[in-house]
Formats: sequence, C-alpha cells, structure tokens
Amino acid sequence: MANYNPNSTNYVHSAEPNTENLVKAMDYNSAGQPIVRTSGDTFSWAINISAGSVNGTSYIEKFGMNTDVDANKETIWDGGGIYTYIATAETVTITSTSGSDSAAGTGARTVEVQGLNSSYEVVTETLTVGGAGGSTEFLRVFRAIVITAGTDGVNVGTVSVTSNSTATVLAQIGVDGTGSNAAGRGQTFMTLYTIPAGKTGYLTQWTVGSGKQILMQLLSFSQEIPL
Repeated sequence: MANYNPNSTNYVHSAEPNTENLVKAMDYNSAGQPIVRTSGDTFSWAINISAGSVNGTSYIEKFGMNTDVDANKETIWDGGGIYTYIATAETVTITSTSGSDSAAGTGARTVEVQGLNSSYEVVTETLTVGGAGGSTEFLRVFRAIVITAGTDGVNVGTVSVTSNSTATVLAQIGVDGTGSNAAGRGQTFMTLYTIPAGKTGYLTQWTVGSGKQILMQLLSFSQEIPL
C-alpha cells in the first residue's frame, strides 16, 4: 500500500529497475497521493497543474485587448491609455454606465473582483453593481467577472471597478458593438498580472497580434511554485 504524504521530502520511494526507476519521477497531488511528474513534457505537466493535481502550484492565463490604440503607447486593457497602479491598498466600488446593471437590473448584478492585498496575497470579493463599496482592500486587481445577471445575461454598460480613496479605475468590463448589436464582454480583457507573494511565475507562452481595428491580444501561461 502506498504511503500517502503531501510532503515529498518525507516520502521514500523504493527502487524499481524494471520500470527504469519511474518512482523517481513521482510527485504529489493536492490529496497527498503520488502522481507521475511529467518532467520534459510541457503539455502533460501543464494539464496536471491546471487540474489541481500538483501540490503547491497553480496557473493563470491572461488575455486582453485594446481596440483603440493611438499614436502613443497604451496598456492592453479595457480602459485604454496607460494603466495606473495605486500605491496603497484600497477598497473598491462597482459602477456602470447603464442603469440596467444594478442589483435588480436586467444586466450585470454582481461582479467578482480578483487581485492581491497589501501583502501581495490573493484576495477576491463579490460586490453588487451600483451598491456599497466593499471591505476587502486591493493593491492589485487583475480580473473582474460578472457573477450574476438579469435577463440580458451579461453587462449592458461598461462596468468599472474603482478604488474608493483615490478614485482610480482598476478594471473595466467593456461592451462590444453598438445599438442592437451591442454585447457586454462579461469579464475583463486586461493583460495585467502580479505574481503573488511566495510564488515564482513562469511565462510559457506569449502571443501578440494586431488587426485593422488595432486590436491587440496577449495570451500567457504562468505556473506558480512556492519560493
């Protein structure tokens, strides 16, 4: 019977030359059970991480676009222009350019904000659009997503995550198209991310493209491992 232990330093593998010592390539999942560490096979290793099967690791895929890049440099995010980072962690409020995005509206009702606190630890908070400010302080915001919505199923107007002290827009959920063709994105398209405390990030894929609308996208894959 296997000796389950979430700490690989305390697990002693027996030698097995008939399998070319496969046991030396064993790792542990979140339940502390041994799994094969697919070193050298990037795809399989990534699958194990994304499935939550590799203890102490996680991944994130960041994607974004800026549909109106002018003559000067701009950050690839929904708000356009150069993104502004805040210097001190603040609570945030969710607002929208449309009255349909509200607690009982047909559009976005609640939005989850994802980011880091002042200690660079991952924090999340779900807030009502147009409601009171939250209680969680964010130093970084790297994603916002519509959690609940009315009959429209998504945001109707541009939804903003704004810091309460400095009134800095930290994230936006945009809308594509106009009039009857308009459709809310439902989540941010921002290629901004800060590695959490105690983690090391590895960028494994980076793709940038442009189109006739000066559309730019960035796709990245980050694997986090404790320091």
